[in-house]
Amino acid sequence: MYLTETRNVSGIETCRLVTVTKTRDVSGGERCRLETVTETRDVSGEETCRFVTVPVAGGVSGVEKCRLVTVTETGDVSGVETCSLVTVTETGDVSEVETCRHVTVTETGDVSGVETCRLVTVTETGDVSGVETCRLVTVTETGDISGVETCRLVTVTETGDVSAVETCRPVTVTETGDVSEVETCRPVTVTENRDVSAVETCRLVTVTETWDVSGVGTCLSVTVTDTLDISGVETCRLVTVTETGDVSGVETCRLVTVTETGDVLGVETYRLVTVTENVDVSGVATCRHVTVPVAGDVSGVETFRLVTVTETVEVSGVVTCRLVTLTETGDVLGVVTCRLVTVTETGYISGVETCRPVTVNVSGVETCRLVTVTETGYVSGIETCRLVTVTETGDESVVGTCRLVTVTESGDVSGVKTCRPVTVTETGDVSGVETGRLVTVTETGMYQG
Repeated sequence: MYLTETRNVSGIETCRLVTVTKTRDVSGGERCRLETVTETRDVSGEETCRFVTVPVAGGVSGVEKCRLVTVTETGDVSGVETCSLVTVTETGDVSEVETCRHVTVTETGDVSGVETCRLVTVTETGDVSGVETCRLVTVTETGDISGVETCRLVTVTETGDVSAVETCRPVTVTETGDVSEVETCRPVTVTENRDVSAVETCRLVTVTETWDVSGVGTCLSVTVTDTLDISGVETCRLVTVTETGDVSGVETCRLVTVTETGDVLGVETYRLVTVTENVDVSGVATCRHVTVPVAGDVSGVETFRLVTVTETVEVSGVVTCRLVTLTETGDVLGVVTCRLVTVTETGYISGVETCRPVTVNVSGVETCRLVTVTETGYVSGIETCRLVTVTETGDESVVGTCRLVTVTESGDVSGVKTCRPVTVTETGDVSGVETGRLVTVTETGMYQG
C-alpha cells in the first residue's frame, strides 16, 4: 500500500508517504508487518520528519513478542531530541515488559539543558517488574547542559537491586565538550559506592591525561572536588585545568580556573571563569584572554553573561586582528533570547575589505561556532567566492542545533550565486529551518539565493 497524504490540521502531520506490506492471520491481527514511513510534520512539538522501517511479528493480545525497529526522525518535541536514530531489538512477555532489550540510539536535539546528541548502546536484562537487574550502557552524547559536559562517552556496568538504585557502580567516562571554558575532554575512571539514594554525598576526582587526539588537548591535568547534597547536584565545585597540546584548531595552552557555587536545583547561581589561551592554529586566534562572569537562574540557563575577547590571528590573508565584545541575556527556556556581538576586524582577505565591523543579534546566530572562511572578491558587498567550514552546536531560535556545513561558492550576479557545489549535513529546529537535511548540490546557472 502506498499512501501520500497532505494535511494541515493543527498538530497533524502535513505530509506523509507510507509504504506498508502486511501479512495477517485469520484473526485479523498482523503476524508480520513491514512499514516504511517518510513523513513531514509541523506539529509544534512533534517530529517534523521521520523515516521508519518496522518489521513486526505479533504475539499475544497485541503485544509484540519480538520487534526490530529502525527509526530516523527529525523534529522538535518541546525539549525532546530533534533527531534520533533508534535501532531496537526487544523480546517481551505478555505483560508488555521486555525481558531483554538491545537498543542503539543516536539522538540529536535540544532537551533544554539536556544532551543534544546521544549515542546509546544498551543491553539490559530485566525482571517482570520492569526494573533491570543488570544493565550495560555505552553512551556517547554531545549537547549543552548549561555548564555540564557537552560530549560524554560513558561505559557503565551496574548491578542494582529491585529498587532500580544501583548499590555499586564502576564507571569509565570519557568526556569531550565545552563546559563554559572548563575541561574540553576528560577520561575518568570512577568506582563509586552509593547509598540507596543513588546520590553521591562527596566525590573526589583526580585526573591526569595525556592525549594526541586531533582536536583535543594532548595533556590535561584536572583536579575536581565535588560536594553534593541529597538532590544529586553539587553545591560547590572548584575546578583547576591546565592544558598543553598541539592540535589543529584547538588551543595549544589553556589555563582555566573555575569557581562555582550552585543551588540545590542543579544550576550554579554564580560562576567566574578566567581563561588564558595561546593558540597557533590556521584560522584560529593565536592568543585569547577571556574573562566570563556568569550569573544563572534556577532554570539552568545563565541570565546574563558578559564576554570580552581580544584575538590576534595570523591566517595567511585572513583577519589578522579581531576584537569581540559579547553581551548575552537569556530567558528561562534554556536558550539565549538576545545576544549582541560587536566585532571589529582588521586584515587582508585577498582583495576583500580590510576592516569589517559586524553587529549581530541572536536571531540566526549560533551559540557555538567554529568557522574557517576564505573569501575572494567583493561585488556590492557579496563575496564572489567563499569557502566556509562551519561546525556549530546550539539552539538559538532559527539556528540548527547541530550542523556541519561545507560550502564552496563561485560567481555573483547582484546577490544571486551562479554556481555553487554544496555539501550540507544539518539538523536544526522546526521554526523555519531544515530539521534534517543531507544535501549534495552542484548548480550552474542563476537561481535565487
